[in-house]
Amino acid sequence: PAGEYQVVCTWDDSVVTDADTERTRDAQEVRDGLMRKHEFRMKWYGEDEETARAAIQEQEQSDDDILFGTSGE
Repeated sequence: PAGEYQVVCTWDDSVVTDADTERTRDAQEVRDGLMRKHEFRMKWYGEDEETARAAIQEQEQSDDDILFGTSGE
C-alpha cells in the first residue's frame, strides 16, 4: 500500500551476550545489593514497576508465613 513506513527491529545479540549468563549475573547483583529485586523482575519478567513490587511483597509475605508457621496450610 502507498504511504510511509518505519521499520523497527530489536535484535538479541546472543552470539556476544549470553542471556543465561546475564541473568545469573543480575541475580548475583540482587544478592549483593547492587540491583533491586523489582529491577530484576522488570528486566527479566517484563513487569512494570508496580507489578514487580507487588509480586515481591506477596512472595516475601508467603516466605514469612512459611517461616513463622502462619500460612493457611
